[in-house]
Amino acid sequence: MKSREETTMQPISENDSSIINRLNALESENRRLKRWCGGALLGFLVVVTCGAALVADNTLILRDRDGNSRFVAGVHPEDIRNTFVSMSDDRRNQFLRMGNDPFNGSYFFILDRADKKRIECGVDKNNNEYMRFYDREGQVVRSLP
Repeated sequence: MKSREETTMQPISENDSSIINRLNALESENRRLKRWCGGALLGFLVVVTCGAALVADNTLILRDRDGNSRFVAGVHPEDIRNTFVSMSDDRRNQFLRMGNDPFNGSYFFILDRADKKRIECGVDKNNNEYMRFYDREGQVVRSLP
């Protein structure tokens, strides 16, 4: 039988300290991974229960309670370099559109209730930035540069 002195804990050696640090790092990483997976699952469930639909042509559509599409994101079926995102209001009017088109460059539009561009900015296919402001009739009233 071991005496009381023999059963007491020994001081931690440098090698034991290294193992403990590694174990703590692994436990921390495991907790972080669980949070990410839980968040991803929660996000997926929110999207599914809110009526999102993944359409066959690589387009994600989020709809409101009335079935109106409010958020659309997708990839052009004939050219995967052409991506887009648009948002619509409750009257089915788009108010924001952005995307990337290999022939025209990257763009960002803000539209009015009549679905006319009011502000446009982006980078064209030659890598030149631009910004344009439009009036209600769709005419450019100011352009930068």
